[in-house]
Amino acid sequence: MTQEEIQEYNKRCAEFIELELTGPGFSAGYFYKNNFYQFHELKFHSDWNWIMEVVEKIERLTVNTRVRIESHSCKLTHDNYSNIEIGLTKKEAVIQTINHVLTNLI
Repeated sequence: MTQEEIQEYNKRCAEFIELELTGPGFSAGYFYKNNFYQFHELKFHSDWNWIMEVVEKIERLTVNTRVRIESHSCKLTHDNYSNIEIGLTKKEAVIQTINHVLTNLI
């Protein structure tokens, strides 16, 4: 992903898990676990703790939503989607799966 795509992905994740947006313009950002992060500091694309918070919220949407992480792939099963399988590293597969889900949900 390009830097622009990473920032857009991070913003979408922040909105999806309902982080509080604060501040105008350049100083705008989100509070996450009592810390303030500007847009470029969000870590939904790189930190497993942040990533898994999004995965867990996706799984809570319905009882029929599951994200299964396997060795070098990630499968998403949901009523509205067929199995989506993406290769790469586990982290990349999960990030791409989240990106796909959020693109279709939001």
